[in-house]
Amino acid sequence: RDEQLRQVRHDRKNSHIVLHGPSGVGKSYFVQKFQEMYKRDTRCVVIDLNSCGPGDILSAVVKQLSEEEGVRGTFKELAHAIARIIRTNSRINRFYFIFENADHNQGAVDMLLGPRNIIQHPDLIRYLKNWKLFDKIQLKIMIIARHIVEPKKSSPGYSHVADIKLKPLDQNSIQNLFDRIINKREDLPHGIGIDLVPELSDEIFYLTGGHPKCAKQMMIALAEQGCIRPTAEEWVQLYRQHVVATIYEEMLTPMDLQLLSVIWPLSIFRCFDQRLLGGLF
Repeated sequence: RDEQLRQVRHDRKNSHIVLHGPSGVGKSYFVQKFQEMYKRDTRCVVIDLNSCGPGDILSAVVKQLSEEEGVRGTFKELAHAIARIIRTNSRINRFYFIFENADHNQGAVDMLLGPRNIIQHPDLIRYLKNWKLFDKIQLKIMIIARHIVEPKKSSPGYSHVADIKLKPLDQNSIQNLFDRIINKREDLPHGIGIDLVPELSDEIFYLTGGHPKCAKQMMIALAEQGCIRPTAEEWVQLYRQHVVATIYEEMLTPMDLQLLSVIWPLSIFRCFDQRLLGGLF
């Protein structure tokens, strides 16, 4: 994750970033961490596309950036908001316009990745150039989605899009996460089985495939039990409570409850063929 944060931070080639990955893999955490790490010289605007149509994007951005009511949503207002922020804090020279939940808003995707998107629109560029700001700042659009998104029609601007996929964590990261959870919790039972952490974390990695949300919930449950070695039946119960339930909760569309009994048996094939397992699921 740190490597991908740096990749976004130091990317000077691309004006757009599409960050995608399955539910619970850490997209919202990524955005939050990005804002925290680079707040000294970066201003972020975060818009939820679940409740924002293509025609509302500019006004939503201006309203959040200017923190003013009654804005009409014009490029002059956007340029004024940028200029005001720079005058208030001369360290700020980067602006990221972040759009979450883009999966089912194709109209917004077409607009944000099109040739007349909000950061490359001729009106905004004209104002910024007239005010001697255009060459002093960076403007970027970041689109967050569960699946890769792209415009229906290709455009010249679409060639400058960085595609970043958030993948599940590897085996070492899972153990590091388990160690951090144990070290940060002051309410854990005395005499917790620290020696079992590597063995338990390997089993968690196998059962969750490195999915951060599923793994973390399973780790917390094991930590609260004192990190003792679960029986086979207890592992099944943990899997149902923290993996199957999370998958069901995070599905984009409702899942047939009869499929829940299928997911557990299929998990034994995880070590044989990930693509086959995905197709069966």
